[in-house]
Amino acid sequence: MPPPLALFFCTCFIIFLLRLASQQFPDATRGLWIPTIWMLTVSTKALGTWFGSPVSSMEEGSPLDRNFLIILMCIAIWMLIKRKFVLSSALRENIWLVALFAFMFVSISWSTVPFVSLKRWIREIVAIIMGFVVLTEKNPKQAIECVVKRTTYILIPLSLLLIKYFPEYGVDYDRWSGARMWIGVADQKNNFGQLTAFAAFFLIWSLQRRWRLPDSPKIRFLTLADLFILILALYLSKGSEAGYSATSLVMLAIGLICYSGLLWLRKKGTILGQNIIIAFFAILIIYGALTPLIGRLPVGDITSSLGRDSTLTERTVNWAALVPLAMTKPVLGHGVGGFWTSDKIGKFYFPAHNGYLEVVLVLGLVGLLLISIFLISLARKAQNQLTWEYDWGVLWLCWLTMALLNNITESSLNSFSNFLMAVPLWLSVSYKRSVQHFP
Repeated sequence: MPPPLALFFCTCFIIFLLRLASQQFPDATRGLWIPTIWMLTVSTKALGTWFGSPVSSMEEGSPLDRNFLIILMCIAIWMLIKRKFVLSSALRENIWLVALFAFMFVSISWSTVPFVSLKRWIREIVAIIMGFVVLTEKNPKQAIECVVKRTTYILIPLSLLLIKYFPEYGVDYDRWSGARMWIGVADQKNNFGQLTAFAAFFLIWSLQRRWRLPDSPKIRFLTLADLFILILALYLSKGSEAGYSATSLVMLAIGLICYSGLLWLRKKGTILGQNIIIAFFAILIIYGALTPLIGRLPVGDITSSLGRDSTLTERTVNWAALVPLAMTKPVLGHGVGGFWTSDKIGKFYFPAHNGYLEVVLVLGLVGLLLISIFLISLARKAQNQLTWEYDWGVLWLCWLTMALLNNITESSLNSFSNFLMAVPLWLSVSYKRSVQHFP
C-alpha cells in the first residue's frame, strides 16, 4: 500500500475511534481537548522533530515546542478563569505537591543556568494547570479516562503507521550495533515501550470494567474497538527482533499481577490496609534509590532471563559515573533542570536511567524526600479510593506501581511532563472533588 494511502486510512480510523470516545464520554467538554493535546505533545517526539526545527542546544531547547506550550498554557489559564476555578482550595488539598514545587522553584537560585531552570520549572507547572482543567470538568475521573483513551486511540495506530510506512520517523537504529528498533511516535525505544505498556494496561482495565456492564450493541462495539487497539499495543510492545524495552515488559507483567491480585481481594471482600500499601511503596522507592548506589539490582536480578547483560545495557556504567557527581551536591542538588546541560550530555549517557538518581542530581536528597512523601500521599489517597470506588483505586495503585518500577532503570520521576507521571498527578488534584461528587 502506498504510504499516502495508508496515512489516509489510518487518519479515518483514528477519527472513527475518537467518535466512539465522544459517545463513551458525553460529559466531556470541548475544553478537555486542551489537556488531551498537551498529553499527546508530551508523549511523542518534540514538535521540532516532526516539523524539521532542530534544537540548537540543550539549554536553548526547541522554540517551536516552547511557543506551542505557552499557547496551550495561556488557553488553559483562560479556561480556568472562565470556569471560576478556586486555586487556593485546590492547593490546600495538595499540600505536598505545593511543597515539592515550591522547593523546585527555590532550587533555581542555586542552579548554574537559572534561566534554563526557570523555563523547565514552568514546563512542570503546565502539567498541574492541565490537571486543574481536568478538575473543573463535570466528572474529573471520567475526564482523565477520556484523555487517556483519546491519547491511546491516536498514538497506538499512528505508531504502527510510522513503523510500517514512514520508517524515517517510526524506526531508529542503535548507534553501536546498528540494530533496527521500533520507536513509533516516541523519540526512542524505551519511551515507546513505556507508552505501549501503559496503553495496554489501561485498555485491559477499561475492558474489565465494561464486561460487568449490561450487554448491548453499543457496549459490544466499544469492546471490539478496545480489543483491537489492545492487540496493536501488545504487538508493538514486543518491539523489533533487534531491540525491545525489557523494563516496559517487566513493568506491564508486574502491573497485571498486582491488578489480578487486587481484583481477587475484592472477590474475597478484603481491602488492603493503608499501612500495608504505604510500606509497599516505601520499599519500592528505597529499592529504586539504592539500585544506582549498589550498581546493580539489589535483589531479584533477572537481567539474564530478559536477554540483557549484567550491566543492564551499560546503565551500571553510567550510574558509576553519575553517582559521584550527585554526591558533590547531595543535599540540595544542582537545581531543577540545572544538571543536564550541553557539556554534561557530551560526557555522560543521557538520561541517568534511574529516576531516583535523576531526582538527587537536580534536587538532592531533600528533593528525593519531598517527592517520596508526595508519592506516599498518592498511595494513601488511592487506598482511600478503594473503599468507595474500587476500580479507580486499583487503577491508581497499579499505575503508580508501574511508574515506580519503571524508574529503577528509566527516568521519568523527575518530571510530571510525561505520560507516566501526569496521570497520577491528575488523579491526585481531582481526588477531593471526586469524593465529594460520589453518589
